[in-house]
Amino acid sequence: MESVISDYRYIDGINIAHGGHTNVTLFRYGEGSVNRKRKLEETWTLEEADFSVQCARPHHGLLSAAGRPQGGRRSE
Repeated sequence: MESVISDYRYIDGINIAHGGHTNVTLFRYGEGSVNRKRKLEETWTLEEADFSVQCARPHHGLLSAAGRPQGGRRSE
């Protein structure tokens, strides 16, 4: 498998990839497989991205919410 991720853009101060390409070669083994080989290719693009993260202190933004465990907010 080979993947290339590209077209990085900043959204709300976070660098996010907006495009990529992946190549995969699959081999089938076993009885009756007769050396079957398949090649898959995928190209993707991200047109739009937005964050919807609620924080205890909104002025700290996404970065303060990233380290918070799931399942609720801590009281400080």
